[in-house]
Amino acid sequence: MGTADINPFWYGPAGGTLVDRDAEIAAVVDALSNAGKLFLLGDRRFGKTSILAVGGDEVAERGVAVLRYDAEVCETIEVLAGAIAAGATQLFAASVDRAGELARRFFAPVRPTASYDLSEQRLTIDFDLTSEQRRRPVLVLATVLDGIEQLAATHGRPTAVVLDEFQEVITEGGDRAAHQIRAVVEPHRYVGYVFAGSRVRFLTELSADPSCPFWKFGKLRYIGAIPRGDFRPFVRRGLESAGCVVEDAAVERVFDLAEDVPYNVQWMSGTIWDTVRLVHLQTLTATTVNAVLDRILDQAHASYMLTWVNLTNAQRRTLKAIATAFGEDFRLTEVAGAHALAPSTMQRTLAALEDRSLIRRAASGTGVRWSLGDPFFAHWLARVQVQA
Repeated sequence: MGTADINPFWYGPAGGTLVDRDAEIAAVVDALSNAGKLFLLGDRRFGKTSILAVGGDEVAERGVAVLRYDAEVCETIEVLAGAIAAGATQLFAASVDRAGELARRFFAPVRPTASYDLSEQRLTIDFDLTSEQRRRPVLVLATVLDGIEQLAATHGRPTAVVLDEFQEVITEGGDRAAHQIRAVVEPHRYVGYVFAGSRVRFLTELSADPSCPFWKFGKLRYIGAIPRGDFRPFVRRGLESAGCVVEDAAVERVFDLAEDVPYNVQWMSGTIWDTVRLVHLQTLTATTVNAVLDRILDQAHASYMLTWVNLTNAQRRTLKAIATAFGEDFRLTEVAGAHALAPSTMQRTLAALEDRSLIRRAASGTGVRWSLGDPFFAHWLARVQVQA
């Protein structure tokens, strides 16, 4: 299969082709390779995890020992700490036989036991925790991170820890979790850290003023939408590689329907590319793009419906209100009244939906604007409401 037969548009949880993210990748590389500390914040679907993957791969090629984990994937902080400890041990142990010895030496306060699965070639570390450690699992994670600092210092090898969806650690860890993480990590000089998260407002508030636990703890970088002017040439070249003439209006329609959200732009562009090749389309028009959106909504119907049926009545009304008022300032009292909700109920509902990344906020010159986290969900919602 030649490169001309490969869909140039990639979308997914990590990796792939990134567009106009050089500054963000450079910030990740700098923190990881120079024992820095960086908070990388951005709404879901904007490419945060891909930036972490590319930046981590780049420093790994330079010889940095990279430990990259998604806190959201691990059901508890203890499980996350065990995964990180196992990853660090496997990177630094000269042999499988030495893994247990290394773990016991550098993670002694949590009394680790190492086991190795030969079939999967995977090291697992379990802890024998005290009742206090089980009650305050963030202390277990702090112990592991401190052990990694000692590992890196002892072996003279630069090391990096990347924790994606870091807000999960703070949420589960309780009121003092952020303070405890800072107290342990701040003195580290051999390990670089990137703490990434999609709950932007929540994590920002932890560093907003001198009384906050992460005040001036590390650099802060936000990930926004890719400027359309920079993204447009990439999309056009990719679509033209399918072998069709691409009208300007078609490219603009892609961005309009995807609301400039990088994941959705790539998703729609990739589906268009497949469609063009499948039906041997000669010219790509805005009308074709609209038809591709219908195809995407058909394919995603079951997933969107599952999300919808698991929402409360207040959450459904609030989502419909946001979809209806897209691009406009969100006047809470007026919108709540129009949708038969008390302002206090809608305020709580907005917070709950934001925590689930179903909606995202953007400041405007005169107030706050809300939009759905997945623009295609908004299109689906409009479709099913018309059908209803």
